[in-house]
Order: sequence, then structure tokens, then C-alpha cells
Amino acid sequence: RVQGRCKPVEVDVLMRETPPPAGKDGAGFAAACFVLAGRVEKAKVAIDALPTDDRAWASWPVFEFVHPIADSGDDASAGPAMRLVLDYWPRNYMALYHAGMSEYAVGDLARSKTHLTSFLDLYAKPDGFTATGKAVLAELERGPRRDADCSSPLVVDPEGRAIPRLGC
Repeated sequence: RVQGRCKPVEVDVLMRETPPPAGKDGAGFAAACFVLAGRVEKAKVAIDALPTDDRAWASWPVFEFVHPIADSGDDASAGPAMRLVLDYWPRNYMALYHAGMSEYAVGDLARSKTHLTSFLDLYAKPDGFTATGKAVLAELERGPRRDADCSSPLVVDPEGRAIPRLGC
């Protein structure tokens, strides 16, 4: 109902005028709204205010709101939200995948390797996600090369996006 107002210039007023319901559902939807507005730290505060046992549940709406953004190709924007989800739901294999791909896209290669390795430890289905994860990990192991063939992508991911080679 309020998702369209989860914007940087409106979110604080929105939360004051239309506070979320109490409990883990309200905290989760508030956190998702804050994330959409680019306020990841406020999302973390909303989830951290809950009892420890409710925090994973509250991270679910954040994942559900951001997962389509990651699937549509905006890995860089989705990364901070996926890392937030992983703070509370560390075995969410798709959050691990998208966090790893985000970190690869922005050049945080050590965290990309950590998240993609964890993704592959949890998700063994032979599909485009595992193939992409393995290809990116292999590229990370090889490292950037000055002679990289930048005319063709490293791999095309399951969403149809061309993933560039390191150094391109």
C-alpha cells in the first residue's frame, strides 16, 4: 500500500504518518521500505529492534522486494540489501548469489568470492545460477588480466545479462 512512497525524500515522513504495525511483519515491511529508499542503516535498526528469533522473518520482506530488482539486472543496487538479508538469514542461497554478483560488479572481489562460495556450498542444482557462480569464481581465481578478451562476456547469466571478464 505504501511501497510507492518508499523514496529517499518521503520515507521518514511516511513512517511517521503511517507507522508499520507492531511485530516482525511490521518491522520487516518497514525495513523493506527503508531499503527501497536507500536507507539500509534504518532498515537494520528496524530489524534489530526485534527479538533475535524474529529477525530472520523480518528480513524476508526485504529479500522479496529486492530480489526482482536483482533479477532485472541491477546487481550493484541490490547488493547492500542482499547483504542486509544475509545478516539475519545467512543461508538464503539466492541472497548469497545476488550479493556475490553485486560485489563482483562493483569490484569487491574478496566478498564476491566469499558469497559465491557459500552460495555454491548450499545450492548444488545444475542450472544457470551454479554455472554463473562457478564461472565468476574461476575468473576470480585467475584474477584480472591485461590481455582479457573484452569482446565477449565471461558468461551470460540466467537473467540474460552479460557478465564481463575482470579487467574489462
